[in-house]
Amino acid sequence: MARKKIEQESVAAVPEVRVSKAAITRVPVLQLVNAKTGDAVFGTMQVPVDNDPFEGLYGENLLLVPPYSFESMWSRYETSDVLQTCIEAYIQNIDGFGYSMQFLGNDVTERDLPQALAEMKKMKSFFDNANTDQSWMAIRKLFRLDYEVLGNGGFEVIRNLRNEIALVYHMPFRYCRLTAMDRRGVTVDDTIERDGKIVNIKVKKYFRKFAQINPTTETNLRWFKEFGDPRIMDATTGRYVKSAKEAKIVASEILHFKMGGGGSAYGIPRWIGASLDVIGRKSAQYVNYDLFNNQGIPPVLISVSGGRLSDTSIAELQNMIRGMRGVDQWNKVVLLESEFESTGLEDKGNAKIEIKNLSDARREDLMFDQYLTKTEKSIRQRYRLSSLYTGNDEAFTQATAREARIVAEEQVFVPERLAFDEVLEKKVISKHLGISLWKYKTKGPQLVSASDLLAGISSFSQTGALTINNAIELANAAFNTDMSQYDEEWANFPIPIVLKLVEATRLKGIDNLMMPGEPVKGLPGRNPDNANQQKLPDKGKLPVVVKKMLRDAIEACEPTEDFTSEMREEALQALA
Repeated sequence: MARKKIEQESVAAVPEVRVSKAAITRVPVLQLVNAKTGDAVFGTMQVPVDNDPFEGLYGENLLLVPPYSFESMWSRYETSDVLQTCIEAYIQNIDGFGYSMQFLGNDVTERDLPQALAEMKKMKSFFDNANTDQSWMAIRKLFRLDYEVLGNGGFEVIRNLRNEIALVYHMPFRYCRLTAMDRRGVTVDDTIERDGKIVNIKVKKYFRKFAQINPTTETNLRWFKEFGDPRIMDATTGRYVKSAKEAKIVASEILHFKMGGGGSAYGIPRWIGASLDVIGRKSAQYVNYDLFNNQGIPPVLISVSGGRLSDTSIAELQNMIRGMRGVDQWNKVVLLESEFESTGLEDKGNAKIEIKNLSDARREDLMFDQYLTKTEKSIRQRYRLSSLYTGNDEAFTQATAREARIVAEEQVFVPERLAFDEVLEKKVISKHLGISLWKYKTKGPQLVSASDLLAGISSFSQTGALTINNAIELANAAFNTDMSQYDEEWANFPIPIVLKLVEATRLKGIDNLMMPGEPVKGLPGRNPDNANQQKLPDKGKLPVVVKKMLRDAIEACEPTEDFTSEMREEALQALA
């Protein structure tokens, strides 16, 4: 009875967005009632109602009720234009650029050691193939969608018989619920860094269980244990058993991420503070949509006083209105005749036909225009995004667009990547994958322009901080090319040293790198008359080898929004 009463209340009648067990979207977006049946009628738009698939299962399975209904929040996301745009921007800019591996040892002496190479291979294989069908980036995007819509997200981790992580899948958190933490706790072996050394310690941890329901059948629950729980659980009953033989199906693990929550088991999404704007915006959009089908004011009113229109005039008027389309009808004239209605023998009558224009009272454009603009900004502010990321038509110069991207990276996207990487590094990579020489790092977009890159390479080359292979690596990253690096030993020397070796004719394989018409002075068989006039390139100029690589990289690039044709030509001219 209480549920039915909540569903029939209007938006204006609800004092708060949040109700104890219910969700914000138990309140209909717009209330239209059928006079005969009393049922709510919404045309083609259905009211999002909280149909919790776990209804009736919370108490008997000791599951915790989310503070806001997952089903209702998901319905709001599916019907909100701004919410979808903001979340898609988060997904792409936080999880959409892949990952990199940062070496933690000595980059010169230890990077090529067998242990380092084996760990790199193991780590790359794991993240490139999270499971048999998806890469790590693919399941990260699915996770981010749950995390932003529901405030909760997770991964299902499956181990092999050696207790090693074998597969990782995305866990659809819309159909997942949590239990409270164990009261007793479990003592587990763990490690922590102290004084630069890894120390083994024993820690008492309190784990919780996770239950998943099939959204189609809504019957049997599938149980999971929390990631890192050393105990064996039966996935069909949720009970811990002493050995795997006692379990019908051994439960896998859930790596759970939650957003804030103030100590609650569940997280709360960042957009919940703008939920009234999400609800109101949808209502305003529906009123505008309904205007097309239910325009209540006609454009013209024809009134007759002192008489009535003849049947012929009525028929002709109706035919004209129905067929008032096309160029042929532009100057068409209709003749209306009224029939005098006499009230007595001496009544001469005064029949009159008037045509009144009702266009001023008729709605021809959308309503709530300012309200829609303000709600869009309010929702976007919850994500701290500029309109550049939501596709608005606000004018941006190249400078302002770049500053907007830098601010968003510094204040929003980089902190989100670091927070995710920290959990992954501490809980998975170092402790369960056994990786100690490499660090996982989520990649972001390339914010350096072509001119900045050229200036940086020139400066780094002169100071000896850059090698030939470093320059190739930077060019590949900046221009999205795939140039191969050189296997020669000198390709990993600082560029000034390489140039000195060229002068001394002691650089093996240099013949294949030189540009036509620019031989290396002092090499046997090349310009013997000028053999004693060797000198390095002038300070401030790029070496010929680096220029060639950059020219090839730039010429191979197709113009894009970030690297226009003008920028491409400017870069080529700078390297001429």
